[in-house]
Amino acid sequence: MIDQNKLSAVDRVAAPTPKFFAIIRNIGIVLAAVSGAVIAMQQQGIELPEIVALLADKSAWIAGLIAALVSQFTVDFKKLSGENIIASVGNVVKKKA
Repeated sequence: MIDQNKLSAVDRVAAPTPKFFAIIRNIGIVLAAVSGAVIAMQQQGIELPEIVALLADKSAWIAGLIAALVSQFTVDFKKLSGENIIASVGNVVKKKA
């Protein structure tokens, strides 16, 4: 069994993400991208409706990035343990040959 306290940040990012958190991650990425594009357009002097500027505030950009980051760090331990079992079987076979 894999202990969640022994996983490093790199291991967590590379590990499989649960489906629910993958959806949250994708929504966060889209939110951050759209918000960042609107902020960039405002800085270029393009006038946008007030509601668009309000919805795409810097706080929405930060919230999208945080949602994506936190969601990516969640780990599906059932899939991860299954992958490790398969990897360990492959290592045993390679060592014998």
